[in-house]
Amino acid sequence: MPQNRIKVIFNGVDPERFLPCKRERSGRARVSTVGLIYPLKGQLDLIEVAALLKPKFDNLEVRFYGAPTDSEYFDACMCKVAEFELDNCVTFAGSTKEPWRVYSDADVMAFPSISEAFPYAVVEAMSCGAAIVATDVGGVREALGDCGLLVPARTPHAMADAISFLLRNTAERERLGQMARGRVLRHFTEEEFLNSYGSTYRKLLSCRPQQFLPV
Repeated sequence: MPQNRIKVIFNGVDPERFLPCKRERSGRARVSTVGLIYPLKGQLDLIEVAALLKPKFDNLEVRFYGAPTDSEYFDACMCKVAEFELDNCVTFAGSTKEPWRVYSDADVMAFPSISEAFPYAVVEAMSCGAAIVATDVGGVREALGDCGLLVPARTPHAMADAISFLLRNTAERERLGQMARGRVLRHFTEEEFLNSYGSTYRKLLSCRPQQFLPV
């Protein structure tokens, strides 16, 4: 299909719902992730990341939010937590009805996906001003731009290094979070999403041949 006949319309979020909140201070360095628990979301890799980070951060807390949709994969995750002795570090917190709170309370949001389309959760986290480390898959780069750190998929060491860098640099976390929020406000709001659909349909309707009724 000719490029001039293709229009990309990005997912959008409500920035009045997904906005930075006052943080819950737990006294621990918190890394969180949000996503259904199944292979393409890469939670097993993030457990390995936790094992790499734990010796560097005694007070580390890694929280997984999302419902298990693949029981075998979830069991594998739990076995890996036990294997690395991460019971006091890793928490599977289940689903949440307040994702904006999760994004705001984390020191770093990690997205270890192996495959993605254009990721709502990443854009939601950006809107909440989160500091983000994500795998460079699918549309993640289009969403995040230079407002977070990207690493190759299935590279726990690279993700651990990126998260470690941000955990040790408060100013950089704040800078990236502010940039991420600004990027959402410019490009990925729900209003922009709806306006783009509306203008596209209006343009298509205006190009239709005029129909005349028989006299």
